[in-house]
Amino acid sequence: MATAQSQVNIGGGQNLQALNGAPLTPDKVLELQGSYFFNDEFLPAILVDAGGKEYKDKKIKFNLKTNIIYYTDWDGKLMQATSDIRKVIITEPDKTTVFENFFPSIDGLDAGTYYKVLISGSAKLLLSTQFSEVEYKEFNSAVTTKRVDKVYQLYGAANGNIKKLTKGEAEILDLLKDKSSELAAFIKQNSLKCRKQSDYETVFNCYNGLKK
Repeated sequence: MATAQSQVNIGGGQNLQALNGAPLTPDKVLELQGSYFFNDEFLPAILVDAGGKEYKDKKIKFNLKTNIIYYTDWDGKLMQATSDIRKVIITEPDKTTVFENFFPSIDGLDAGTYYKVLISGSAKLLLSTQFSEVEYKEFNSAVTTKRVDKVYQLYGAANGNIKKLTKGEAEILDLLKDKSSELAAFIKQNSLKCRKQSDYETVFNCYNGLKK
């Protein structure tokens, strides 16, 4: 009785033969230009889970594409956070950066996506980090280079909703409709175009002040 066998040949760049005859080609040599990480170094951070428990004195690397948080254990072992982490507070010598998730889904981003929190309060101004990827190979090179560039997008979250912010005043007033008349007057008084991040920050701070 004939039996299936697997053949493996690793010489000369030939294909590898799997159990049922499916060829496996060796992985291409890939050089990454750019990074998916918030920072390529391990940075001090506080992690906050869904129950509000804080995990302090951690040094983490944060992959913004996969939303995976890596940290070093007490004995230096590399670990991956498996708890339901809702907030990441990264503390650098000159600044503190906060990421949060569990916002409504939008534009292919789901509840597991972390956003950088620019303004916090009843309304949150958020910044998503997505990635543009291009692969290319130099002439006569066996190495494929993948170029990775970060692409940023502003979002606003309030009253259980989230909205992409790209087109100015109307989007903000629709998201923050419970204070839309006050905000419209504030925007006009301060000649805000609501086309740049600083304008959005000003309006969101105004809204949060009105909600206090």
